[in-house]
Amino acid sequence: MGVSDFSLITLAEAKAFLGLADTVSDRDTWLAAEIDRQSSRIETYLQRQVKARLYREDIYCKSDNCEDIYPEHTPIMEVVKLYADTDRIFGEDTLIDADDYCVNYNDIEILDADACDFRLEYVAGWGTIEIPFARQRIDLKETPSGSQLTFYLDAGRHTPAAIVEQLNRELNTQSARDYKREVSFDWRTRQFQITQTGGTLTLIAGPDPNKSALPLLGFESTLTPSPIVGETVTLDIPADLKGVALQLLHLGYNESNLGTHSSRGLRSIQIAEYRATFGSADSTSEITNFPKEIESVLDSYKRWDILGIP
Repeated sequence: MGVSDFSLITLAEAKAFLGLADTVSDRDTWLAAEIDRQSSRIETYLQRQVKARLYREDIYCKSDNCEDIYPEHTPIMEVVKLYADTDRIFGEDTLIDADDYCVNYNDIEILDADACDFRLEYVAGWGTIEIPFARQRIDLKETPSGSQLTFYLDAGRHTPAAIVEQLNRELNTQSARDYKREVSFDWRTRQFQITQTGGTLTLIAGPDPNKSALPLLGFESTLTPSPIVGETVTLDIPADLKGVALQLLHLGYNESNLGTHSSRGLRSIQIAEYRATFGSADSTSEITNFPKEIESVLDSYKRWDILGIP
């Protein structure tokens, strides 16, 4: 059994953190189960799911006209589609233009809509891609015999939507005026796609992919022709949330009889309000309270009830 796609850390990250370079079947099975368990416990405490993913909700307001709608999941990262239809059919002709609503952290403010029933496709949670300073380059050719063109992404941590916006702007600058390119990101598959109208688009991730941004976006080696669909990308969550998951895993592992660095083989421990029973190769651990320093990190991400929401 492997680690869930929606757990906060991967097995590789866990083993690197614990300093485990080898493969031991029973131990790795325990680690995978413990990663899933601790991720679930963290999300239960936060009252929200952490990793960004796509949701769809039908929202029916009680009033005749809604000015704000509050989706079930937050923080809201991106609205993919928003429909307004009093007949609740939600056809393509009922789509609301993006200029007619404002996306906030917890809600969506409707600026121009006379309906009170909505269908919302949106992305909520955390998920970014890091573009290091040394890997900002994007190289391409518009035609096989054409000149190589070079573009740059901004360094930093960006959401897929922000990367799409910048790529659509950069890849259609004056230096690349001969052909139109369109970039998109599919949240169902977590893949970027680049389509060029005319010519034969070639993306160039080599000869040194460690200096190219393309592999970070799922585009490997030299890819042609258009449309070019990248591989599924991995999105990062905030480092302190990932750190909490690693700390909890480390605590359970090193105090259990699986921990190669622990000679105590503790079965349980209690310090003030913190209590834990540690698992073995065929059982997961049971931690009934978070240590206070971990709670202080989690509280900054916790979803609090907001009074007065309709």
